[in-house]
Amino acid sequence: MSAPPPPGSHLLVLSLDTYGDLVLRQPLLRQLLDDGQRVTLVVRPGYQDLVPFVDPRLGLFVSEVSPIGQREGHAERVQSLRQALESLAPDVVVCAPFSRTVLDEFLLRGFDGVRKVGFRGPDLPRRAVLPPLLTDEVDVAEDTPEATKNQALLAALSAAPGPPPRPHLQVGEAHHADAREALAAVGLTPGAFAVGCPAGTVTTLAKEWPAEEFASVVGHLRERHRLTVLLVGVEAEEPHLRRVAALAEARGAKAPLWIGSPGRIGTLLGLLAQSRLYVGSDSGPMHFAAALDVPVVARFGGGHWPRFLPEARRGFVATQELPCFGCGWDCWMETPACIRSVASATIERGIDQVLGGAEGRTVDRGSPLPAAEAATIQLGAAVHRELVHQRRRSGALAGIVQELEYGLASSEADRAARLEVIQEMSARLLRREAEVGELAARLAGSEADRAARLEVIHQMARQVGEQRVHIDALSRDLRHLSTVNGALRVMGGAGLRTLGLYDLAYRHRRGLNRLVAPFLPAARTQPAPAAGPPEPTAPPAVQAPLARPTLLEAFVEARSLPGDAEDLALERLHLLGASARRVLCLGGAPRALQHAFMIASGGAEVTLPGTSLHPRLAIPGLVADERDLGTWMAATGRTTLADFDALVVDASCGADERALLAGRVAPGAAVLLTGPHADDVAAEVPGLARLASVPPAWADPAPDEAYRSQKPWSAAPPLRATLPERLPSGRPWPRITVVTVSFNHAAFLEETILSVLNQDYPDLEYIVVDGGSTDGTAAILDRYRDRLAWCVSEPDRGQSHALNKGFARSTGQVLAWLNSDDRYPAGALWRAALALDAWEADVVAGGCGLTQDHGDEVLRVHHSALPVGRRVPLPLERLLDLDGSWIPGDFFYQPEVFWTRGIWERSGGRVAEELYYSMDYELWVRFAAHGARIVHVPDLLAVYRMHAAQKTSGAELPYLPELRKLAAGLKASLAGAAR
Repeated sequence: MSAPPPPGSHLLVLSLDTYGDLVLRQPLLRQLLDDGQRVTLVVRPGYQDLVPFVDPRLGLFVSEVSPIGQREGHAERVQSLRQALESLAPDVVVCAPFSRTVLDEFLLRGFDGVRKVGFRGPDLPRRAVLPPLLTDEVDVAEDTPEATKNQALLAALSAAPGPPPRPHLQVGEAHHADAREALAAVGLTPGAFAVGCPAGTVTTLAKEWPAEEFASVVGHLRERHRLTVLLVGVEAEEPHLRRVAALAEARGAKAPLWIGSPGRIGTLLGLLAQSRLYVGSDSGPMHFAAALDVPVVARFGGGHWPRFLPEARRGFVATQELPCFGCGWDCWMETPACIRSVASATIERGIDQVLGGAEGRTVDRGSPLPAAEAATIQLGAAVHRELVHQRRRSGALAGIVQELEYGLASSEADRAARLEVIQEMSARLLRREAEVGELAARLAGSEADRAARLEVIHQMARQVGEQRVHIDALSRDLRHLSTVNGALRVMGGAGLRTLGLYDLAYRHRRGLNRLVAPFLPAARTQPAPAAGPPEPTAPPAVQAPLARPTLLEAFVEARSLPGDAEDLALERLHLLGASARRVLCLGGAPRALQHAFMIASGGAEVTLPGTSLHPRLAIPGLVADERDLGTWMAATGRTTLADFDALVVDASCGADERALLAGRVAPGAAVLLTGPHADDVAAEVPGLARLASVPPAWADPAPDEAYRSQKPWSAAPPLRATLPERLPSGRPWPRITVVTVSFNHAAFLEETILSVLNQDYPDLEYIVVDGGSTDGTAAILDRYRDRLAWCVSEPDRGQSHALNKGFARSTGQVLAWLNSDDRYPAGALWRAALALDAWEADVVAGGCGLTQDHGDEVLRVHHSALPVGRRVPLPLERLLDLDGSWIPGDFFYQPEVFWTRGIWERSGGRVAEELYYSMDYELWVRFAAHGARIVHVPDLLAVYRMHAAQKTSGAELPYLPELRKLAAGLKASLAGAAR
């Protein structure tokens, strides 16, 4: 390998491939430019628009021809292209693609005496008649990721390549503005949406995502993460995108479209940069997102696996690994199983993982195939791969023949020798074509045989699966009957109930057991299985949902589940299901599923958060949700549990879950305790107790839907909650001070004031500070002055100064400020007080509803990315990460935040008056720096009004320059303090 070229050399880089290749190559190009080299990039027609975002220092040459497709006059244009590139007089020619095309190889044949660097690549039959293609060959395996390949190529071209950096694209403010305009046109805001790419079929049609599956992903993002999906694609993909949008809307999730066109790649980059997530196919936009530090969730196939995995900081990639991977997208099956076998549930799991903050990239390769099916696929793939190899060799020979014909006219002196070579090559080409025809016939026969064999395999798998279901059911029955004498116990219990003697028999069960034990068959010990290879298994059959089981069937099924509840306890749970309408089961112990199953078998609708459900337990009415209680409440908008008429709480239910119950359970609900803690109360049977009434700390003071749906800012008399005299901890309700500052906001001010005064909170201190408004504010303040703790209208030095004036007058133990155009929903203050008391936190934040102008309808509810229902440190590093956390919306809106006087005073007891926009952000950073502990609750704690008169509104986001300057200064200040 030659030494790297000296600085100032002219490098001509052939990059006649796709967007993704160019993005992954960006660190290589950047390092060459940093080394002082002059780099000219040769790209395919239509790909030049991306180059300025890769690095504006790059020189650019747009090829007249594409390596894909042959058109009339192609030979002349190729010859002209090579002459034009030779005229640039490069010092080094770099062939950047690993998989070279005939066009790449023809261009490399020029440049006599010039150093040519590239990958060794596939061994084509050219060396016998032509000189070597490259002067420097970089040897890497084909399935090496492209980022590693590019680093190996860089080592041949740079004296100090350094560690491999991640790709990074540069997007200017003009394109951000274009993106914001495009978002506004479809009703979206920056940071509140995900970009979806279900097609990505510009180069490979096989990548298209089934519309029904992607619509499921769109619905999941809307329901679970409150994110709207913006579907992106090109004009040819628009019909498929519209099918996805229609199916998603049928699920209640709107999905607007953005259709790209030539020259708009900057807008696409701006859209991706302002999104929370990319989800979709392996495509150019996927690599754009990764290079813009946007989290990526993608579905891959085996075409070039794993070469083009995205270089994302946070990512999840899913595929179904098959023996035929590495096919180069020349799939031998009718539809690529590697893509179609990736379930939407897998992608949704990846979305939850990535948006949950997991760092790094996870790769899910799917489940191993059954041996018979894998062998069939391997056979068909091997035959097809040989056919493809022969075709490629034939194509290469044809390219060499064409190349020699180009040179024939200019070299009459050795015409006879060259003609002899051409004839030899043509004869070889004819022989190869005959071999290809023979292989094609073999493949056709293999395809038919494969189809027949696969059908037989699938039929057998279905039959085995059906038989397995019956065998499993019989095995469970047999275990129950032979091990615990279940038949005798169930039949005996039924007889005793008929005679009305069951309770008497249960009280004397130990004596009865001693009497009948000699007549019961002894339990048998199962022998250990003989050693040997495991039996082959068929793929599991999909089981249809069961009907609601009978009591006997429920007993048998429950005995096969983890848990040791006695028969009488299971019967009591079954009876609860017969008498209750809706039941919530809490606790992560495996026995909670046994309890929930028995209740659902009785007829109730049962919800079980924090648990996954096996398909065989999928009976009507039983709904398990893997999300924990707090996340489930926030995602579904259930800020109260009053619509459940029964609650089952297991001993494994943690302190955070119990804290979430405070003030949320209907006062008349039935409450059952299960597990060991039930022995501490009057238990009906071991491990099961029914409380006489709902614990006072859990009782919802306002269980009626009418209370939750009221608008406290309206003229209607407010409904009242029945609050207990003290908090669940026994402490008195803390005084809450709310400060509102206003200036010429008469259009909104009265609704703001009413939303605070109509909070039925026992100890409210409300302060209003007006800056001397001239728009009718004075008349509004006069109407409510007697209900305000302090009110003043006089000139001030701005919003921050007015806030400090108000807080200086405050006496509350809990503080908050509400801008004069925002509002509190019903119950916001006592919900905040309950949370601060239950978790002993310094700060509480909840959900913030967004409304438009004078409308009352909440368009969407924003929740922060902090865990729900757990007290955690307010994360300082994430607060300071503007582009990664704050701007994308990982934190809260200011009106929804309440904090204690303790953290206010420890942090300085003031708002920064020198700031015009970012005084709230600066306050949160100070809170975090002083160790604030925050709890995120599922409740709606504020309603934020969006309107044109806001000082933070506008297409250019006027607060950003101040915010960025502030964040940079805070980082520097904190770093200095750490030293």
